[in-house]
Amino acid sequence: MSPSLLKRELGVFGATLMGLGSIVGTGVFVSIPMATEIAGPGVIWAVTVAALVAVCNGLNSAQLAANHPVSGGTYEYGYKYLNPWLGFTAGWMFLVAKTTSAATAALGFAGYFLSALGVADRTYLILTALIALATLTLNCINWNSAVSGRTAGKISTLFGAKEIPTLASSLVMSRQRSRRSGKFTT
Repeated sequence: MSPSLLKRELGVFGATLMGLGSIVGTGVFVSIPMATEIAGPGVIWAVTVAALVAVCNGLNSAQLAANHPVSGGTYEYGYKYLNPWLGFTAGWMFLVAKTTSAATAALGFAGYFLSALGVADRTYLILTALIALATLTLNCINWNSAVSGRTAGKISTLFGAKEIPTLASSLVMSRQRSRRSGKFTT
């Protein structure tokens, strides 16, 4: 085996669940409530368009991975098959997107956490988000160095698998709640 190749640790099922967890992510639990406040029922169309874009992105990535099995993802494809500058840009865009996603998740967690504590004042929102993000980052660095790639993949798969039932139960409960309140009924 060549030293540049990675050992395959995940099967199709595990990779699919990890991908679903990455696509669904915390944005569903944080961004959609914010967007609903702004767009109201129009958020359904926005989510539909986002889902179509995600499907196109997923199918495109799957086709690239099947035809060009190299580690590195989009930035490697851009670097190797298009232009080194495009690969570099794709890598940085990935980093910016993941950083933004982590910041959104941290702000959502801080909002939910402060609400659970009964703190209505949002003065501590950013500070709470930064503490949560720093704590999670340090724990992930420590955790990642303590487990193997196979174990980390299995744990990530479990985290990805829990998001789908959570989202489905949230949709069912909010539908029942909206029927009782008489708002947004169809």
